[in-house]
Amino acid sequence: MDEEEINSKFEELLCDMNLDKNKKNLLINSSIDYKDRMLQLRNKVFDKIKENHEFKGPNDYIYYLEQCFQVDSQNPDIILGCLASLKIALTNYPLQWSREFGHKGVATLLDVLKRAKAL
Repeated sequence: MDEEEINSKFEELLCDMNLDKNKKNLLINSSIDYKDRMLQLRNKVFDKIKENHEFKGPNDYIYYLEQCFQVDSQNPDIILGCLASLKIALTNYPLQWSREFGHKGVATLLDVLKRAKAL
């Protein structure tokens, strides 16, 4: 990648990290090598997470949670495992990932909670 592309992707990374203005300013003034290393590290980490994770994206969680109550056996431990994994994903993935989860994901979570309460 050239310097302009690294700077552009680095700014996206900072937005995804949801940092305050002071922290962003400190990082934006870093060397181009440092920015490139941070981008490579982020890509490496997320590639590793995706390799070892059964849910690849927000829609996988939504689909799985929708299906949980449509099968005959509703194992609470399986649903709790999915919810715990979702909590980690919402905390650790970039902000864009949470945006993709969005309204449909939140609506699905509310539906899961209503159905779980009825059990």
